[in-house]
Amino acid sequence: MAFYASKGSVPSIMVGASNWEVGVANLNAFAHWLKDAMRRADLNQAGLAAKAGVSAPTVSAWLHARVEPNEENCRGIARALRVPVEDVYAALGRIPSGDDEMTPEERQILAIIRGMNQRQQEAAARVFLELREYLDRLEEEGSDEPGGGGS
Repeated sequence: MAFYASKGSVPSIMVGASNWEVGVANLNAFAHWLKDAMRRADLNQAGLAAKAGVSAPTVSAWLHARVEPNEENCRGIARALRVPVEDVYAALGRIPSGDDEMTPEERQILAIIRGMNQRQQEAAARVFLELREYLDRLEEEGSDEPGGGGS
């Protein structure tokens, strides 16, 4: 999992997906993400369908959380919306196969983040960055427990 700056300098969560395997897709969360992304790209269903190379009924099925797009469709969605394909994979809840060393706790956090809307993800990213800075300061001070008490 990596952070990258999105519009403005608001951090977002990105998951690499070069060698991905399908995790449990949250189609409702994906449908919400897709509607929001289409609004930001100023695309309606017909526009997305044309740019992604699929039919309008296929887009409708995605928007109503009935069907999960395949890998080719994900690339088309990314191209049409002008977003990284990793954003599409992340919205679907796909886990990259290269993340086999991910702990159960990391997978749980990732699942929670993927269930959030864009605004919630941005807020969570800010909190994670602040937490990381705090933990780095503790480490520099020689303490690994909040409140001091280093060894």
